[in-house]
Amino acid sequence: MKSANDLRAEPGRSHLARQVLRRCVLSATGAALAAGLFTGGLAVQPQPASAAKDRGAWSPTARLATGRADHTASLLQNGKVLVAGGRTTVIEPGATQPVSATASAELYDPALGAWSPTGAMADARTGHTASVLDGPACAGPAPPGWCGKVLVAGGRGPDGKPSRSAELYDSTTGSWRRVNQLATARTGHTATVLPDGRVLVAGGVAEGAGGEESTRSAELYDPAAETWTATASLGVGRYGHTATVTDGRVLAAGGFETLFNEVLEEVRDEPTASAELYDPAGDRWAPTGSLAVARAHHNATLLAGGRVLVTGGVDDDRNLRRSTELYDPRSGRWSAAAPMGVGHSEHSSSLLADGRVLVAGGGKGPPEDATMVEAETETALAEVYEPSANRWSYAGPLRLARRQHTATVLGGAGCASSCGKVLVVGGALGPYNNPSTPALSSSELYDPTADTAPASVRNLAGRPTSGSQVKLTFAAPGSIDGAPPAAREYLVKQSRRPIVDERSFARARALCGGSCRFSPSNVDDQLTLNVRGLTPRTTYYYALKARDEAGDLGALSNGARVTTTSVRPGPIADLRATPVSATAIVLSFAAAGLNRKGPPPAREYVVKQSREPISGERAFRRARSLCGGVCRGFSPARVRARLRLRITDLRPGTTYHYAVRARNGAGKLGPTSTVRARTRRGGSGSASGR
Repeated sequence: MKSANDLRAEPGRSHLARQVLRRCVLSATGAALAAGLFTGGLAVQPQPASAAKDRGAWSPTARLATGRADHTASLLQNGKVLVAGGRTTVIEPGATQPVSATASAELYDPALGAWSPTGAMADARTGHTASVLDGPACAGPAPPGWCGKVLVAGGRGPDGKPSRSAELYDSTTGSWRRVNQLATARTGHTATVLPDGRVLVAGGVAEGAGGEESTRSAELYDPAAETWTATASLGVGRYGHTATVTDGRVLAAGGFETLFNEVLEEVRDEPTASAELYDPAGDRWAPTGSLAVARAHHNATLLAGGRVLVTGGVDDDRNLRRSTELYDPRSGRWSAAAPMGVGHSEHSSSLLADGRVLVAGGGKGPPEDATMVEAETETALAEVYEPSANRWSYAGPLRLARRQHTATVLGGAGCASSCGKVLVVGGALGPYNNPSTPALSSSELYDPTADTAPASVRNLAGRPTSGSQVKLTFAAPGSIDGAPPAAREYLVKQSRRPIVDERSFARARALCGGSCRFSPSNVDDQLTLNVRGLTPRTTYYYALKARDEAGDLGALSNGARVTTTSVRPGPIADLRATPVSATAIVLSFAAAGLNRKGPPPAREYVVKQSREPISGERAFRRARSLCGGVCRGFSPARVRARLRLRITDLRPGTTYHYAVRARNGAGKLGPTSTVRARTRRGGSGSASGR
């Protein structure tokens, strides 16, 4: 450990002692957390002390009736969330392989925190898209009847093949009905609601001459006519890409492109760095600046101000990417943004009400040692991007790791107290291509405004290091969700009675002026606190609470019981024996401390008298004790204060030898000091302290 620092904590301490107490500084060392910690956008193992503040809290909510992954989630105008379709096992569908697709749909009511069934789709599907129909006309006094309905398109059916099917969900009736089919059967495509309310479906996987391949085709859905029309084709066939409305145009970026690999001499799906813009007014696609790195299965989020943030994905070798990029539609260029703490793929990204972006879950990184295909575990890691500072901070872990889930920012008329929270639903957990592993039915909520209180300390321990000092040790906790950053401030209390509950904790005396500050770098760093100025051979009880930067206190720690040891007093200084009459001698000496250096001074002394020199312990024990064994009644204000003891009824003309030792409250004796003096006449002896 680093050297411990001192904290004076004595009953009835002086003003000076109180000032010393408030100046306490504490130390922290110890083991760091395992991989996955981050700050400032840089992967850190272990986490540095400059970690951003832990904000936000995860909490469980009701479970789905049907576990599902690769489904869709749509926020309705009434504030409820519609979850539709998906697959019920984690198996990855092949071209002709049967798929556990479901047609079921459920509604989440944020006011009740509960799921309820709603009408099932006509066709089971997974890997489809869902679009809430909207547009300028929907904000008018008499919105068209199609406003607020949900359009579901494409995906894979139970036969494992891409589908042309499209359906509309009506939230007022809770029912589905088929609409005209897509011109091209597809899955892994994007569906983007244009400013005029039409829906642009672009790319995806479609049947080609040699089997499934990425497609360049795109088509538009007209909600008024409920028809599809072909539109200009993408410049690059792609699936697993993103499509984002920027300045009225649609930015398509990245994704897998089906190409002939000359090295392997085979057709292969490879991530692309290309990006292009669709202009609805001119019905055309045009290339724009390319991503710095090729990626697929990434996410894109439109930021306040119009820039687009792209996060994560996989590269050519299916390695997970930590890198992020920003697209500026005004310049048509990409620029690097701070990297995430770990690589994410098939994750979720959500624009929060305050302009930050929450990234949660997905395939697990970092890229050096895990790939999307090979990794058999998902990550529960969540992180938040702050555009103004261009940095990522920890958002606490999901309660359950997952990929291919959905995340919906709650809002609308019925969200009640849940407005602004993020609902994460379902997903996959477990090895790819394992049909025996069910998809997840769990759901959870992220509250971006909540401060996560620190976790309680459960390993507080103490030991005496002297009669007046105790050393407390404990490990720096994370948040209540078990995550960093480590708390740096603690409310530590001391009592002569056990601290077992909130009431006894409130009554105990606070150390460090109410705030003991540390500088831990990581969760589980070992922290030490030296408490000085205690009474020897006395039992003290300690407990503490961690406090975060927002002032939130964690739960009460375990209690620690420590009994101080006995302290051997210091030596007697400047011992003198002065005959003051034929029958009296006055002993004088400087008050001893409890050790060689400092206060408090001893108040009890063992004084021995003999006609022979007192040298050694044996002679000291044989000598006659004055004051009935212990001379009391001294009240020195400080160490080296002058004390006097008058010894009377002595014999005249006789030499007496004296030995004096300080004694503490535990009965421990200090070193022996000796002196001699000669009286003028005879008599019997007694002594008293003055």
